Amino acid sequence: MVKHKIGKHKVTELDISVKTTKRGRQVSSVAVPAEKSLYRPSKRRKIIPVIPADNKAHRGSSSSSLPEPLYYESIFETFDGKTSQGKTTHDYLKAWLDQGKCGAYLDRLLITEAMPKPTCVRCLKGVATWRCLDCGSQPQYCGVCCRISHRRTPFHRVEYWNGGYFQPAWLWQAGTMICLGHQGHMCPEYQKKMSDLEKRSLKVNGCLDSPPLEEDDTTFGAKPAITQLGSGRFVLFVHLNGFHYLPVYPCLCGEKVRLPEDEQFLEAGYFPSTWTTIETVFTLELLKDYHLTKTETKMSTENYCDILKRKTNFAFPSKIDRARELSRVWQMYNYMILLKRHGFGHEGRGRKPEKGELALYCAICPQPGINLPSNWKSLTELWLYKRYIVIDGNFKLHHLIIRGQDRGISLIAGAAYMIEKAYQDKVLKNAPESKQDKDKMKKGYDASGLFGSACARHGCFCGGALVDMQKGERQANADLSVNEAFDTTNAAGTPGALLAYDINCQFCIHFRERIDKAHHLTIPGDLDITYLIGLFHIHGHGEICLPRFASTFLPGAGMASGEIIESLWSILNQAARITKTMTPAHRREMIDACVTDINWKKLVSVDTYITTQLLKARTEKEKADDDFALLNDTVSPAQKELWQEEMETANDEREGSDVSSMDSYLPKLEKVKNTRAIRSSLMAEEQKTRKNVGLANWVATGMEIQEAQSALRSTAMAIRNATEGSVTDLDVQKKREVLIKQIDNWYKIADTLFPGLDPTAETSKMTDKRDPCVCENECQCPPHIPDPDVDFELAENIVLSLPSDFHDLPEELSAAAITEGELRVAQANEALDTLRSLITKKSTYYRANRELANGTRDRTRSYDSINALEKLMVAAKRTYAKARSSLERLGLLPEHPQFKTLHKSDTKAVTAIYSPNARGQRNEGLSWIWTSLGIDPTEEGYLAEVYWVNWIRAKSRADRWMEEVIILEHEMEWFVRFCLYRQRKCLDWAQSNEEGVSAGHMAYAFRQADMWARRASAGKKQFMEKCGVRVTIEDPIINDPTT
Repeated sequence: MVKHKIGKHKVTELDISVKTTKRGRQVSSVAVPAEKSLYRPSKRRKIIPVIPADNKAHRGSSSSSLPEPLYYESIFETFDGKTSQGKTTHDYLKAWLDQGKCGAYLDRLLITEAMPKPTCVRCLKGVATWRCLDCGSQPQYCGVCCRISHRRTPFHRVEYWNGGYFQPAWLWQAGTMICLGHQGHMCPEYQKKMSDLEKRSLKVNGCLDSPPLEEDDTTFGAKPAITQLGSGRFVLFVHLNGFHYLPVYPCLCGEKVRLPEDEQFLEAGYFPSTWTTIETVFTLELLKDYHLTKTETKMSTENYCDILKRKTNFAFPSKIDRARELSRVWQMYNYMILLKRHGFGHEGRGRKPEKGELALYCAICPQPGINLPSNWKSLTELWLYKRYIVIDGNFKLHHLIIRGQDRGISLIAGAAYMIEKAYQDKVLKNAPESKQDKDKMKKGYDASGLFGSACARHGCFCGGALVDMQKGERQANADLSVNEAFDTTNAAGTPGALLAYDINCQFCIHFRERIDKAHHLTIPGDLDITYLIGLFHIHGHGEICLPRFASTFLPGAGMASGEIIESLWSILNQAARITKTMTPAHRREMIDACVTDINWKKLVSVDTYITTQLLKARTEKEKADDDFALLNDTVSPAQKELWQEEMETANDEREGSDVSSMDSYLPKLEKVKNTRAIRSSLMAEEQKTRKNVGLANWVATGMEIQEAQSALRSTAMAIRNATEGSVTDLDVQKKREVLIKQIDNWYKIADTLFPGLDPTAETSKMTDKRDPCVCENECQCPPHIPDPDVDFELAENIVLSLPSDFHDLPEELSAAAITEGELRVAQANEALDTLRSLITKKSTYYRANRELANGTRDRTRSYDSINALEKLMVAAKRTYAKARSSLERLGLLPEHPQFKTLHKSDTKAVTAIYSPNARGQRNEGLSWIWTSLGIDPTEEGYLAEVYWVNWIRAKSRADRWMEEVIILEHEMEWFVRFCLYRQRKCLDWAQSNEEGVSAGHMAYAFRQADMWARRASAGKKQFMEKCGVRVTIEDPIINDPTT
């Protein structure tokens, strides 16, 4: 039983029943007489839902006819961090301490410091004076057994028992050596036993019995005193666990039989730093780890070498410096790996790779001759096969000019993703200059940033299309990047291209003219290019740009936002710290390596990605179809035909940079001047007069933060009401972090604008208010559950110190108060304009389904549409209420009598729209939100305008989601075809008849072919099991290499 308060005095009791569902335990309650109550307070139920007294009108119900409320158990108790899988990390750590495990573990670690047994664990006879730290169970050996046990593991770390403790030691001191040319065995030309060679280095350095124990040697004899051993010598090996000096005995067989010494090292798995006098080599394991660390964490070579020094000797870090050698060797290793993976060891041996040949492009973008069926040109939906590219500039990846620095040699030289430097300088030297943004001009830099191109749907960089920028975001650099992207991805072989760029409204105007004038630009004149602006940047443009450049209104664009390159820059920007001081050549190859890694990670996860996206797209398509059907049912057949024709005409007349035909999508009604326009004009006036520069932006930013706080309070309330299954407490905490950073930064700017003023003094206090109700009849709002943390200064409850928030306005803020007043007027007008649009749309929904207007809302798609609409209305009402109250506190409300108090009745759907013949509606007056501007929502012209705008947007959204589903289903086929194409290429490598192709070359080709075949098979299985999409393509058969 749970006591439930109704009104001020009455108390009823609820009989709580629990039922397990897929979403967890579902709790329902039924009112019971008080005398039958067996109420017992629950210890775990910390928050009891209370319906306050003033909620009576809000709920539209009484105690005698309580609806059966449904609650999820999460509203009764606070989230304790535990999941269904058990305890939290904090619980484990507390238990670990409380149960004494910390002391037990510490003792166990210290006990292992002693010698447990004096006898060798291998021969069971010798005295165990050596201990290996890398062998399993850290066994203890005698000297001979330690040497024999490590003939195949020469880089293990060992310690020597000196009578009192284990001191650091080295395997060369035990006699370990490395033999080349015979798979680890000693070359027979030495005509000695292996044990004799192993003892030679010990005998020469006088440590046959024990390692040198000089007190002043902090390296513990890491490097022997004598390094020449006749035909052998000591070489420094750089491995994952540090630096190791080991004796090396190369093969001495005849010249016709043996390999050159540097190739002997490489055959054994060691990459020499030079091929002449070899003193340092790097293990291939280390190079793999360094390459992965470099591309994944963007760690510098110096930092990586510092880690190796500490691994070598933690107490006395090694002074060995091999950063320069490691950097040089990595460039060679990286280049060879690219050649190996792209078949240059099998076909075209010795040929220098051409532009983009070492780049791996997107596996699921349509590529004729690679992942499309042979008859794709005869198919009807040619829009599927257009190339979709996004371009953008990055000003973080700049490069400093370092006087006297060697420019270095680039091995890749434009064959991967960075364009070849000499070619870039040549074609840009005579490119026409344009006016530059002074803020983007960087003195002391030979590259002010990077311009790049990537596929807009999946975020794979295009080969050869990364271009250095010199002076701002020049169009010449952008033109070159686009040209190379279209060239290396074979855009000319597709039916057309979509090009997304955040300033395409300017960039596209003379694009074709620049191509025609520049000899180095080879984009075909008959390639149909459609220009777009990403859906994030489009809202920062003028209203006219929305229909012209938003992908929402472009047939065939699907639902790609055109902003994916921003996420790629955020990854590459992590490398900016180390690349800006590299040599130009090393920088370019580092960026190439990082981009190669990005594209590879995209490829190995893209099958899972498009599976998830298809499931989401199918759901969103159903919602969009239902939303459009709800609106479409209210439109006459004649209007549908007319509007459909207008849409088709607008898109048919759209050609290249001439997109003026799309202006027919724009509303014809005059709109109010929005906050952004007022903000822009105020900022321009400040800059013109040089007075209070930055004030308008500071006030406007504060207002934006307040709107974000309001939205977050609503989200937090939804979680307490258990009405938002997709929103979690973690989402709220992340948003709070963002808000806190924004608020802190806002106050820092305030300190510079108003020095000496305490902006937090005497401001009003935030109260926990419920969202305004916008329900038509019976309230559908969730019960209001007070926030237990309302008195705690959460991010959404922090009161900003805008002028309207002060009880007594300080004189320093008088100019800010005037600015805020202008912005609040625009904010109020904008909120009312939004409300009018939403009310009209709501009325049209009611016209399609009268039951919605009568309060009968079963959980249907229509209900979801209305519910989503009403959430927007609530947000608009909150914004208007805040703007009006701010004007009132500023004393400006009398100057704007049109801003009246907003009541629930003011936001009701217009009966004359959804039910023109309803009884008594002729006596129903319009709300002031319509009459204050002289707008009649029932007037034919206004209604037609609203219908047209909403209809075209709803249809465009439904069409784009339909296209998205079609595209994703085709991309699944294209992914499988791409993998099978790569498989066939690898099989062709295995059949290569070129001189020098060995059995090893064939084995690698078969292994790569198997990898691609498995990837295709895994993709097909996933597509079928999770999405029901069957991809049927005849797989090539891998020849059995054993037959």
